[in-house]
Amino acid sequence: MRNLEPGRPIDEYIDRLNAGPVDACKCNHEGRNLVVCIDGTANEFGDKNTNVIELYSLIQKRKGDRQRTYYNSGIGTYARSSRKPESLSKALARTLDLAIARHFESIVLDAYRWLSETYEDGDRIFLFGFSRGAYQVRVLSAMINTVGLIDRGNEKQIPFAYKWYTDPGTDHGSMQESTLVGSERLTTRSRIHTAKRFKEVFSRDVRIHFVGAWDTVSSVGPVRGRKLLPGTTDGMKHVCYFRHALALDERRVKFLPEYACDDAGPSPSDPDSQETFSNTKEVWFAGTHSDVGGGNTENESLDSARPALRWMYSEASIAGLRMDLFKRKSTVGADESDLKVKESLTGFWRVLEYLPIRHLTYAPRKDGTSKEKNTTRRPHRGKARVIQKGQTIHPSVWLSEGLLVTYIPHACLHSSDAKQTKMQLWSKRLEFWRKLQGRKDLEADGTTSNAWKEVDIYEVMGNLVAQYIKRVPMLISSDDDWHHALLATMRIHAHSEEGWRALSREILQLLNGVDLIHAESLCRILDVLVKNSGTGSRSLEPRFYSTTRSKILPHLPPATAKPWQNQIAREFLAAFTDPQVQESRTSSVVSVAFSPDGKHVVAGSRDHKVRVWDVGNVDLDAGPKLVGKPFEGHSFPVLCVAFSPCREAGKWRIASASDDRTIRVWDVNTDPGAGRTPWRVFTGHIDGVNAVAFSQDGTHIASGSSDCSVRIWDVEGERVMPLVLSGHAGGVYSVAYSRDGALIASGSDDTTIRVSRAHSGELVSQLEGHHGRVWSVAFSPDGTRIVSGSADRTVRIWIVYSGGMAMPYMQLEPHLRSVFCVAFAPGDSTRVVSASNDKTIRFWNVDTGDIVGRPFEGHTEGVNSVAYSPDGKRVVSCSELDRTIRIWDVLQEPV
Repeated sequence: MRNLEPGRPIDEYIDRLNAGPVDACKCNHEGRNLVVCIDGTANEFGDKNTNVIELYSLIQKRKGDRQRTYYNSGIGTYARSSRKPESLSKALARTLDLAIARHFESIVLDAYRWLSETYEDGDRIFLFGFSRGAYQVRVLSAMINTVGLIDRGNEKQIPFAYKWYTDPGTDHGSMQESTLVGSERLTTRSRIHTAKRFKEVFSRDVRIHFVGAWDTVSSVGPVRGRKLLPGTTDGMKHVCYFRHALALDERRVKFLPEYACDDAGPSPSDPDSQETFSNTKEVWFAGTHSDVGGGNTENESLDSARPALRWMYSEASIAGLRMDLFKRKSTVGADESDLKVKESLTGFWRVLEYLPIRHLTYAPRKDGTSKEKNTTRRPHRGKARVIQKGQTIHPSVWLSEGLLVTYIPHACLHSSDAKQTKMQLWSKRLEFWRKLQGRKDLEADGTTSNAWKEVDIYEVMGNLVAQYIKRVPMLISSDDDWHHALLATMRIHAHSEEGWRALSREILQLLNGVDLIHAESLCRILDVLVKNSGTGSRSLEPRFYSTTRSKILPHLPPATAKPWQNQIAREFLAAFTDPQVQESRTSSVVSVAFSPDGKHVVAGSRDHKVRVWDVGNVDLDAGPKLVGKPFEGHSFPVLCVAFSPCREAGKWRIASASDDRTIRVWDVNTDPGAGRTPWRVFTGHIDGVNAVAFSQDGTHIASGSSDCSVRIWDVEGERVMPLVLSGHAGGVYSVAYSRDGALIASGSDDTTIRVSRAHSGELVSQLEGHHGRVWSVAFSPDGTRIVSGSADRTVRIWIVYSGGMAMPYMQLEPHLRSVFCVAFAPGDSTRVVSASNDKTIRFWNVDTGDIVGRPFEGHTEGVNSVAYSPDGKRVVSCSELDRTIRIWDVLQEPV
């Protein structure tokens, strides 16, 4: 591919792209998409699925996708039952329909009826078909254009709508090529006027947005040319986008293609024309009829990556159809399987080639020549298809290394010299494909000087990014205009869904490579992805934040990286990576906490057990690994767990609080394989214990109970009786030590927070403001703030003054449901995490009150507990009802 040429104006490239079809269509882009798919006759779901079924499987149909779909297999009323053999009568009916399309009209009208019942103002209509089904969706589009889409309640008028559509007078082309329905003999002007009046009275004026056809074959009667229906071969100007995939190697006379312009290529659009926008592409692919449309090879798993399917997927995506991610091959045209051809001209089909069957000659038509004169009854004798001016060849053909080596296409240009020998024609054919082969005459903006070449959006983006990465260091100072031209071209392509995916794939491939990318170029492209992400289905394949971040960091050295570059990288990571890195399914977990080294997580469950999980260097796909046997001894659910803060592994302790009214302390260093018994058991509460917390030195434990008290226990000393702190009027559901161990905060069912001195139990402050149970409280690392989460859905920040006095400071934006847990980030008194019954985890800047980044979503039920790792780079969360523990990466500075 050639670089952008310095001698050509930059605006020429950008204007040419801006003038493209993406922004020209006037259809409503905010409405629903209605999708009709009609397969070829005798094609149905099974082992060998067509592209129609493949594409249908990719269309997003979930609630909220705002897309409605309709599929017809094209097999009429004679579909076989899997439980009994096909009857002779149905077998004959199938054969008859294959020959003369006996059910053609009913299939079209069924789809028309569905659209009439489903359509609402502002909807966009997409039609897809293969073979005869492709012709049927073209008929459907022309019928809607002619007589409109019947209003609800007028369904009985549908047969009359079809009549006025098929009447010769409604065809603005040749009368001979239409079907005569009914006995009326009106003048042409009168017939057109009547169809228009019918449309005004009974129908809605609807424009078809997109028609996608794989190798259209009409076959609506035994003789070609007598029953072509109005509006199907006069350019398809009545639709916004017409996309037609054609088979280079199909040679059967009964499978000759119906081009958009009958026997000619699409006519170029006039930029000065006042007609409604219409954009047509007819593109050739390697293979015979069912190679291009599907159905020749087994693909029961619906994972085909045929070029014609990929191309239609891309074109429909660009036009606004929302589909699931299509996992593509890495390089267009590199796969030799794209050129595999299954010969179709065999057996009975060969006999037909020597019969006087009427067919088009596809010869260039002179001015004034009728379509009828461009047909013949001379035996077809397996002649190759004719490539017409205005049609293009897909890059899977002209980029393939197998072209002219293992594969030579049958199709060729029409020769006007009847005297040329077979050798001369063969030589001319080879020369055409030789000139087409390879990447020459491609330009960076996606255009090409070779009019026969179709350019794939993935190929375009690959070359754009390659040029940009290569040129940026020097362009920044000396060639800044061209730097902006390349970036502007990427931005324009990235407006479309498929263009955006193509650019994102190139960036991910670069990040997986070994070569460093200039920070300026990387961040500018990341910025294009972020700015064009929108709110649709544009997302990358699931990627872990930690691994993607580790691949971006080498390209942004701390010594030279600029603040705006780090900001863009953060936005990219926040938007397109999955912060959840590990997940483990277990019993109903109520509380979780990290070990002091950050490599283990303790979990307390409703099955009365305490478990320890290894979350260090484990297989990300496998999730956390259970360490040894559970700690058993509680007789009721474990409601809270805590690790002692000592960083010496040999001195770790775990405290667990239970509804059985006890607090148990466990020695983590016992043999994991042996039965685990508590190191100490504290009793004294007269109701369930809801909360437990270690002091910073690990020598004391504070507990909160439904008996309305807070008790402080001496873990290492000889004192058996605890210090009891009373005063709450309801159960205590959370306790927390200040970092210096001097203060204890407790949150209660009475909606208050009490701050007391840890050594004496003296009340220092009582904080009021919540309007529901206070589920969780925590001190900031510097001891100057308290954060609380409540059943009233709010997170509140309280200022702690010298001596322990505290005052309200800020209420953060509420969650949608109760806030079960809150925590400050280690070493950062400005960052808070909150977990809620609304299934989300949120991060806050308590200086500004703003949410930091996007909420973490993944739990399918309320989140009961959340805790930071000691280094602040991860959080662990659990949900009692979805029975999972999840580990998440937290967005870090500078990236």
